[in-house]
Parts: sequence; C-alpha cells; structure tokens
Amino acid sequence: MALNGDNTTAAAMRRSIRLAALDSEALSYVVLLDKVLGDDPKPAFDILERRMVSQDNMLHWKTTSSWDYDDISATAMGMRAMMAINPSDPRINTVLRWIMWRRQEQYWFSTRDTSIVLTALAEWLARHRCSPATKALFESA
Repeated sequence: MALNGDNTTAAAMRRSIRLAALDSEALSYVVLLDKVLGDDPKPAFDILERRMVSQDNMLHWKTTSSWDYDDISATAMGMRAMMAINPSDPRINTVLRWIMWRRQEQYWFSTRDTSIVLTALAEWLARHRCSPATKALFESA
C-alpha cells in the first residue's frame, strides 16, 4: 500500500503490528515500511539486530520456519533492512558473504529465495562500484 502511495492505510495497519511476534524476515519488511512512511525504523531494527547469528565470521538471520532454506530469504531481507538503516554498516559484507556461501551454483534454494537475494544484491551493487575487493567477494563464494 505504501509503495502505491496509500501511506494512510499502511501507517494505520503498521500501528497494529506487534514487533516481538514477527520473525526476522517480517521484521525486515517492517524496517523498510517504516523508512517509506518516514517513521522511526529503529525499534524494529533493534529487535532484528538482536536476532542476528554470527557463524564462521559471517552474519545471518534464522527464521522461525521449520524450513532451513528460509534462512536465506530472512538473511537477504535482513541485509536490505541493514542497508536501509546504515548503508555503510561494515557488517553488510559479512551478511553478503553468508548469502553467497549459501548459493547453489547459479541460484539459491528456490525461485522465491533467489528473487529476494537478487533484490538485495541489486540494492547493494547500486551502492558499490565493482572494485577488485567486490569482485573477489563474489568469486570466492
């Protein structure tokens, strides 16, 4: 609704959302919605940030779903939320490394995961030039 310009309805619906009840992917969407509405995304992001998982010098988010592959979409959305809050956050590269590590040849687990990851990657690439370090990040995955 907010993306279509109906901020009034989106804001009214947003006020009814209980942040603590949301999984990581949904919290990421709330962060992005709050940014679009011009509201403070920090309360949602603070919860999301506390759910971040550190593993092997990489960061990702888990989901409450019983499907392990949902961690991929949750992490891609978490990366988008992180970029919305602070595009220069140094942790973004460790999230990106985890996403690339989970890639299965030319795709991620599902078409849905792949589309969410590609959206996050497009946003990331729009902010970065293809430096040798950037190229190495993608080649090493």
